[in-house]
Amino acid sequence: MRFLAALLCLSACWANWHDTSTGVELDKFAHPALTRVRGDGMSVAPGVLRGKGKSGAPWTVRLCDTCADEIWSGDLDGNGTLDYAIVGEGPFGNVRTDPHFSLTLLLMDSEGMPVPFFTPLFHGEKGEALKHLVKLDGKLRLLISRYDEIPSDARVGPYCSGHWVTQAYSLTNGVVDEVRGVFNGMRFPYVRNWAYSHPECANHPIGFSDKAKIVEIGTGAKGAVMTKLRAGSGGAGLAIEPVDDCASMFADAVVFDSAGGREVALPDLRGEGQAVLVEKIRGAGVEVELRGVRECSVALLWGRAVK
Repeated sequence: MRFLAALLCLSACWANWHDTSTGVELDKFAHPALTRVRGDGMSVAPGVLRGKGKSGAPWTVRLCDTCADEIWSGDLDGNGTLDYAIVGEGPFGNVRTDPHFSLTLLLMDSEGMPVPFFTPLFHGEKGEALKHLVKLDGKLRLLISRYDEIPSDARVGPYCSGHWVTQAYSLTNGVVDEVRGVFNGMRFPYVRNWAYSHPECANHPIGFSDKAKIVEIGTGAKGAVMTKLRAGSGGAGLAIEPVDDCASMFADAVVFDSAGGREVALPDLRGEGQAVLVEKIRGAGVEVELRGVRECSVALLWGRAVK
């Protein structure tokens, strides 16, 4: 038992997404021309962005203090309105397999109000974050790569093999949806198996392998469900009337439309932005729309107290 524990620890300590490749070379793709934003068009402060829509209605976006190191603008979703791509470190990264960076897209609707999309990124240093926005067959797409340690090679030990899964997403009029097929000669989702061959792994084969898990995280209205928030914490997530056997949900983005404008809250392990906004929605007594539900998580939780 002690030997097995030592082996598991050694393998886990050895495995690291830093020294495995996604198999997707972002530099080989064309990228959209974006403009660096330095406060024009919005108020920028640590952990909060503020602006106004075309009608003068205010909007607020709360995110982690380090999640907005750079802000770039361009029409990402093709609706003729400038959108924002926000990159930074955090809010995750405390666990060995956590991504250290994040990309937030604020896709501005026809009224100039933000519709958010949030994703963590494993590679964001030295301009790598923005390189996930690429041109595939002439169309703007977002590439998101995810790392796992689900065994891909039965001949090596635990934590010594796994997968990188890269998915392509379209951006259309405020909506982010996965697209599948062959683009620029690559088939998406693109799965790359990785494995270590050093003795600590090769001498103790796990004896089985499995396929990568492919999970879509789009924000399209198709497949959205309506529910209500419940009082209480819901454990680590947000307490809801059960959906797909889930009594709580983790949300990538929370949106609330009220007479006071639009408020957005993104993940922040050190802040209370999402908790405060969720309590506002619950207090208003309105239903919430869940977009992109997957395994007790949701890409977008949206409450509307005004039409």
